[in-house]
Amino acid sequence: MRARRVDDRAIVTALRSGASRAATAAEVRAAPRLVGALGGRWVPTISESRREERLDVYENRAVLGFIRWLERTFAGLSRRLAAERDGIHPAMAAIWLDRLRRWRTRLSLLGRRDLFASLAPDPALHATNVFRLHPDYASAFSAMTRMKAGLGTGAAVAPAVPIDRTYSLYESWCYVRLLHAAAEAFPACRTTIAALLRGCSAPNMLGAVLARGEAARLDLVEGLTMTYQRRFSTEPCPDGSRTPVVEAIPDVTLARCDASGRSVGIVVMDPKYRTGKSLMDGIRDMHVYRDAIVADDGRRLVVGAVILAPRPGNLPVIGANLPTAFPVAVTARPGHDPQVFRRLLAAAVKVLS
Repeated sequence: MRARRVDDRAIVTALRSGASRAATAAEVRAAPRLVGALGGRWVPTISESRREERLDVYENRAVLGFIRWLERTFAGLSRRLAAERDGIHPAMAAIWLDRLRRWRTRLSLLGRRDLFASLAPDPALHATNVFRLHPDYASAFSAMTRMKAGLGTGAAVAPAVPIDRTYSLYESWCYVRLLHAAAEAFPACRTTIAALLRGCSAPNMLGAVLARGEAARLDLVEGLTMTYQRRFSTEPCPDGSRTPVVEAIPDVTLARCDASGRSVGIVVMDPKYRTGKSLMDGIRDMHVYRDAIVADDGRRLVVGAVILAPRPGNLPVIGANLPTAFPVAVTARPGHDPQVFRRLLAAAVKVLS
C-alpha cells in the first residue's frame, strides 16, 4: 500500500509467482481496482532489484564525442583569432579569445566528469534526445506514448520513463515493433494484437496487462507463439521446457510446439540498450539462455538467440538466415532500417520450421 513507483517487471514477477492470498477488507477498501483485477486476491510482497547500467552507454559516448568535437572547434577559432585573420579588429579578437578560453575551460571540466571516465568518444553516435527532435525518432516516441496510454485512444500521455531508465523505453519500443511485424506477417492475429495494446489503460500498465493470464502469450499460427518476458524455471512449463538450475526470463521468445503441445524449438530475442564492452555482457546473457533452457529430457531448445541493440559494432550480424551455433546481434534503432523487425521475425520463423 506504500508503494508509489514499482517497475513493471517486478509487478509481472509478483503476479506470476502465485504467492497470493485472499484480500482482506482493508485491502479491498485501499485498492478496489487492483483486488478486482486479481479476482479478489492480493499479492502481499513485490520485490524489486534496481537494475544498474554501466556508464558505457549510447548517450554518454555520443555526448562525449560532441564535447571533443566542440573543443576542437573552439581551438581552431582561437588559432584564427590569435593570427588576426579575416580582418577582425584586435580589440574584438581579444574579447572573443577570452570568451573562447572560458568556454574551453568549462568543456574541459565537463569532459573530466566521472560520467565519462574511461569512455571512448564516438562522434558518429547521436544521443537519444533526438527522440524529441528527429522525425523518425519522434514517431517512435509517439508510438511509445500510444502504447503506454492505450493504443488508439489518442490520449497524449508521456511514458513515465526517466532519463536514467532509457533502456526501458528501448526495450518497449523493440517489443512494439516486433508486434507490428507479427501483425504484418500473420494477419489473423491483428485483432488480438490491437486488443492487447488497447488494454494498457494508463502509463506503466503494460507489464500488468501482459501478466494477466494468457495476455503475455500471442498465438501467431497453430503451434507458433510469441511470448513477452516468459519465465523459465526448474518447474517444467506445460510445453515441457524448463531450466536445470537458474531462472531465465528473456524479453521476447518465439516458440514452436509439436502436435502434442511439446516444445521443439525456441528463439530468444533480447533488446539491450548498450554499446561497446557493455554490450558483451548482453551477449553472455544469450549464452546463458542457450545453455539453460532445455526440454524435460535435457535437450537444448534454444535454436536461435538474438540481441537487438542501437549499434552492435563488430558482432556477428543477422542475414537472411538465423545462425543456430552462436548468438547474433541486430542493429535496431528508429530511422535506421524500418524493415529490420520484419526480416528478424521471418528468419526466426524459418529456423523454427
